[in-house]
Amino acid sequence: MSRGLRKNQFSFSSLVLMTVSASFGSGIFFSVSQTAGQVPDAATILWVWLSGGVISLTGSITFSEIGGRFPETGGIYTYLRHTYGNLVAFLYGWASLLVITTGAIAALAIVFVNNLSVFVPMDESIRPWLAAGVVALLAGINMLSNKLAATLTGAGTVLKMAGVAVIAVTGLMLSGHAMPRAIDPAPYTFSWLSFGMAMVGAMWAYGGWHHTAALAGEMENSGKKLPGILLTGTVLITLIYLSVNWAYLSVMQPQELASSKSPAVDIMSAAVPWAAAGMAVLIALSVLVTACVYMVSSPRVYYKMSEDGLFFRWLSAVHPRTGTPVRAIAVQAIWSMVLVLGWQQFSRAIEYVTITDWVFLLLTGFGIFVLRRRMGEPVGYKVPLFPLLPLIFTVAVFFFIAAAMWMQPKLSLAFAAVMVSGIGVFALYRRYRC
Repeated sequence: MSRGLRKNQFSFSSLVLMTVSASFGSGIFFSVSQTAGQVPDAATILWVWLSGGVISLTGSITFSEIGGRFPETGGIYTYLRHTYGNLVAFLYGWASLLVITTGAIAALAIVFVNNLSVFVPMDESIRPWLAAGVVALLAGINMLSNKLAATLTGAGTVLKMAGVAVIAVTGLMLSGHAMPRAIDPAPYTFSWLSFGMAMVGAMWAYGGWHHTAALAGEMENSGKKLPGILLTGTVLITLIYLSVNWAYLSVMQPQELASSKSPAVDIMSAAVPWAAAGMAVLIALSVLVTACVYMVSSPRVYYKMSEDGLFFRWLSAVHPRTGTPVRAIAVQAIWSMVLVLGWQQFSRAIEYVTITDWVFLLLTGFGIFVLRRRMGEPVGYKVPLFPLLPLIFTVAVFFFIAAAMWMQPKLSLAFAAVMVSGIGVFALYRRYRC
């Protein structure tokens, strides 16, 4: 094994598509109903999704300046380490490995197999094993070649964007007459509380755009390229979500959208009889590509932790031929498979601790104020309209986290549990270095 990741492993376009796919998983197919349930008004629903896009955009702009200061592998982990020190950075990496990213990969693999079962009947008992096999396959692809993983991810992202475009166009073509109005429009009074609750579902759907920042160390001139990658990706995500919601609302009343288990299937069923099967294929493709992005990006965090001396040294090994952090990929895949096989026990825990990811995004966004005070203005990319855009991001994410914890108080307990376990592991590792 060799040490050190290679430059020029990923192109600008491949990383833009990864940015899109990291957010564009299954949320657009299911989160829209939750949003409509909170704000049963068409214009307000669109404002919710636009607001989620604006928050993501301000976040990508803020992270671009921080990434320009530290154009290294590791993304959020690296930013946190330079801003707050080793412990906070380690806690992010620990939470990602313990449950955030590994749990997301496990969940996406299970969704993939469940949608595959539409075409291939299978016993419930074998589904976890097939999902574990999917995780192993994705890990193998990423170990084999960075460029192969990027090519497959890019092609898959283009295909699922095309599939969503078909949904949007179909909805707009059928506008006003595709579905019977089973539910009459009800009077709606705007409420900031309801708007905030609706934002929870939208923010879950938008999460993930920051993953490609972890690959900065494998790009040439990443300090200059990263802003364009993050901004282009988040704009595309926002346009996708707005266009699909516009299409949904062109065909369905907000109350119908809120009660629908799968709005995409409902819309497409009005046009083609095989809509359910078509949507199963699209959802399966969507989640598989998103899982592949996570399999590419997060091992770079564990690799960087190891290189910095904060985690097992052997994780920083890079395969001399493929240039991939094979051990970090393998560890992530193995733990993801453990979560898959024990899904009934872990699924609720994973749901609870995903808020942890947003806590670290909040800390990263706030870090721009710390870095500006400590280091002054950057030489390269600077956030326009500073401090307005970073303030929008940090304040909005703070209220999103507060709303999510208010809706599910167990989120705060789960977050505390992950942090306590991470502090314990950090202390033990510093004492008994491996």
